[in-house]
Amino acid sequence: MVITLLSVVACVCESFRDLNLCFQTSIDNRVFTARPTALGLDSTCNSFKLDCSVYIVDTVEYAKSAETRHRLLRNTARLLRTQGFAATGVTDILSTSGVPRGSLYHHFPDGKEQLVAGATAQSGQTIVHALREMIKSAGSAADGVRRFCDYYIKELETSGYARGCPLATVALETSATENPVQQQTATAFENIISVIADQLHDEGLTEPRDLAVVIVATIEGALILTKATRNAEH
Repeated sequence: MVITLLSVVACVCESFRDLNLCFQTSIDNRVFTARPTALGLDSTCNSFKLDCSVYIVDTVEYAKSAETRHRLLRNTARLLRTQGFAATGVTDILSTSGVPRGSLYHHFPDGKEQLVAGATAQSGQTIVHALREMIKSAGSAADGVRRFCDYYIKELETSGYARGCPLATVALETSATENPVQQQTATAFENIISVIADQLHDEGLTEPRDLAVVIVATIEGALILTKATRNAEH
C-alpha cells in the first residue's frame, strides 16, 4: 500500500512538472486562465492521467490589442485637452491614433462617449499621480500646488494657450446631464480634491476638505481665465 501511494505521489509530481498550468493574463479587464478540466486515475491506480483543456493565448496579438486601446485613449485625451468634446470627432481620433474604425468599436462598443469617458478617467489618474508626487517632493500642500500651477502655466504658454486642464474643457461641455463622461470628470475632480485635503490634514489644518475645494476651484478658474484671455499674468 505504501509503495502504491508513493508511486501515485511520484506520478502526480511528474505530471505537474510537465504541465504548464495556472497562468493568468489580464488584458482589457478580461482574464484568460489555462487549467486542467479533468483529473483521473487509470485502472491500476499507479499513475495519473491528466486531460487538460488549455486556452491558447496569442500573447503577441493581445499585446498589440492592448497597445491599440492605449493609443486610442492617449490620443483622445490629447484631442479633448485642446479641442474639447464636441469638436473631437471619431474621424479625428482614428486619424490621430492611426487605427481602423473597427478597432475603436472593438475596444469601445458604445463608441465615442465610452472612449471619451475612458480617456477622461485616464487623464484624471495622471493628474492625481502628478499632483501627489509634486506635493510629496515639495514637502507641503502650498509648495506642491504652486509647482502644479507653474506646470500648467508653462503648458498654456508653450502651446499657444491650447493645452489647459484636460478635465475642465470636457466638464464644461458634458455637465448638463448625468452621463459616463460627466461621472468620470466628477470622480477625477473629487480625487484631486482628496489629494490636497489629505496633505492639509497631515499638516494639521481644520476642515481640510473645504479648503481643498477652494484651492481646486481657484486653480481651475485661473486656468480657464488664462486660456480665455491668453494672458498668464492675472
